[in-house]
Amino acid sequence: MKLLQTIKDHSLKLGILVATSTPFMALAADKGIAKVNERLTGAAESFGSVLSIAAFIVGAGALFKAITTIMNHSENPRENPMKNVVFYGIAAGLGLGYGFFSTTALETVTGESSNKNIDEANIFKTN
Repeated sequence: MKLLQTIKDHSLKLGILVATSTPFMALAADKGIAKVNERLTGAAESFGSVLSIAAFIVGAGALFKAITTIMNHSENPRENPMKNVVFYGIAAGLGLGYGFFSTTALETVTGESSNKNIDEANIFKTN
């Protein structure tokens, strides 16, 4: 009886685990563990860009909240204290700056540019 209750309590987590691991198990059965490793590595590499986009969205939301707090402070100072603007501003700066910082840090550590469209040898030459 306790086992059934535990399964009911954790069914959502179990379903998510099965749904996310099933493609990898099917791929391992067809093409071997090397292909699974390649797929997992690709998923891990794309996680950084998703995190960067999420940080930008959170930063934009914090900036919007800071602006609305400043605008609403004159109407109701108790509900919209100016001290919150500082916190929202810090959150906006962190969120909006995360994409630039992560790209710059990655390029500094690896020495490779993420922008492949620029010819770095001729960037400052004029005709």
